[in-house]
Amino acid sequence: MSELEEAKQAVSKLEDQLEAVYKQLTPLKNKQTRISKKLTKALESLDKLIVPSLTTFEERLKHFIPYNFRETTYHYKETRKFFGDIGLMTNGYYRDTMQVALQFKAESEDTDEHLESLAVSIETCLEVIKENKEGIKALSIAEKTCSEHGIYTLRVEGERIYINLTVYSRDEVVEEFDSVYQALLYIRKHHYY
Repeated sequence: MSELEEAKQAVSKLEDQLEAVYKQLTPLKNKQTRISKKLTKALESLDKLIVPSLTTFEERLKHFIPYNFRETTYHYKETRKFFGDIGLMTNGYYRDTMQVALQFKAESEDTDEHLESLAVSIETCLEVIKENKEGIKALSIAEKTCSEHGIYTLRVEGERIYINLTVYSRDEVVEEFDSVYQALLYIRKHHYY
């Protein structure tokens, strides 16, 4: 047998071995798929029992702020609804804190009363948002340029409240404030949506 024939035969033998393994795995993959679908339904049922039982705002906040890797459609919708009802949006999650990433916007025509209400929502969430490894709590700002010039965030670092602009992983403090409400007034004027 020539070297070429031996190489072809070796490849053919390995392909046959691989095919045999695939045939063994197929029933297991099918079983895994069936169990995963059942688990999803069970988690959905569990969510539909847990969420309505959360009667206080604080209970709901503590339930929805941690990121849920096994999130069901129901949980996803309820999370978005909960934060939407207080003027916030979900925007993925932060890996270092394993919490939902929150985002907000201020529109140029928003009233002072609306901004006061939004400030209360943000301040309440800041109480349960964990600091990242740099000791910062952050919420993304949805603004008129859709991040054309970088990503704006409202950051709290200890008692310090400021707007940060991140461009190509470089951070720049845009403005500092005495309160979240003062930051929202600034955003309404300069970084509205």
